[in-house]
Amino acid sequence: MEKLKVHVSPTPEDYSSSLRSFMARNNLLWIFLGFLGIPFPIFFLVFFVRNGIRVFSDWSVGSIYTLLVTGLMAYLFSTPKRLESSAKKDKKFTVPVEYIFDEEGVEIKTSAGSNKLIWKAFEKVFETSKYYFLIYAANKNVFQFIPKIAFATSEQENVFRQMVTQGLSGISAIDKGLRGWRLSFTIGGVVTLLVFAVAAMSLFLP
Repeated sequence: MEKLKVHVSPTPEDYSSSLRSFMARNNLLWIFLGFLGIPFPIFFLVFFVRNGIRVFSDWSVGSIYTLLVTGLMAYLFSTPKRLESSAKKDKKFTVPVEYIFDEEGVEIKTSAGSNKLIWKAFEKVFETSKYYFLIYAANKNVFQFIPKIAFATSEQENVFRQMVTQGLSGISAIDKGLRGWRLSFTIGGVVTLLVFAVAAMSLFLP
């Protein structure tokens, strides 16, 4: 199979958008946020304030909860934006990149130099509707992203997918089903309903 060359000119918006999509794949993080964001304060209000124990108003519990949720929300909202801002200020983020794929792996070339990586250097490849993510095996939080619009033709993209399938056993879609905020709101809504259901039942129990 011939080598496949893909030219990418990343934009600052690509950095924030790709990171936002990558972060959405961490289901445990979004489940944690969904549990804390809505049901947790309601739980305190229903079960403690109702019984005259003002636990939620206590400074220690309230402070811990506020710091936890606020910090997590700030992290999720600000991190992609801060990366985009850095890309706008530092031109090295937006230099053109050439990816050269073959059966052995990928060579990544920029004006600063080149780096040849075998397929085993990557753990897996994810995709969304806009990007492919090459996840490094040494650190699964580090990745290379390739915008799908970088492929000149659908045939070129199909060749890329074939190479990935041979080298890394396929591509996993990470924007299917409940992800990110949708997952958080779903978890939060379900747990909140359960809290209210238990609270309502407790009114009728001796």
